[in-house]
Amino acid sequence: MTTRETKENDFYREALMKQLYDAGWDVAYEDLTGDWYIQYYTTEKQEKEFEAWFLMEYRKRFKASKTTAKNCYSAFILGYGLTVK
Repeated sequence: MTTRETKENDFYREALMKQLYDAGWDVAYEDLTGDWYIQYYTTEKQEKEFEAWFLMEYRKRFKASKTTAKNCYSAFILGYGLTVK
């Protein structure tokens, strides 16, 4: 794994934990096993706030364009994002 891939994986893990925390879930990363994504959800407002944070933080950390950050956000949400209720 390259350094960039490692940094992105670390960032995605941090982003997932932030999304869970911001949605009011107190859970450790190690506890996310099985169908964990079914148990946890977020609100529309929390999702918009998280998206703004993700895009800003991704661009800052990886010196990425707005388009690249949005594409990464979309991939993150599809793979790891919480359901919006």
